[in-house]
Amino acid sequence: MPRTKFGRLAARDPRLVDDMRNGREPRKAMRERIEHFMNRYEGERTHADAR
Repeated sequence: MPRTKFGRLAARDPRLVDDMRNGREPRKAMRERIEHFMNRYEGERTHADAR
């Protein structure tokens, strides 16, 4: 997935990945939102692959 799409879907911020690569430290709520997105996305992919 392109980094801008990930940022947009995970945090409504297309610059998220680039900013983090440049030293941005997300706050706890943002980290939880990103982690939730990644877990949900992986679960959907795993579920779709099982079909």
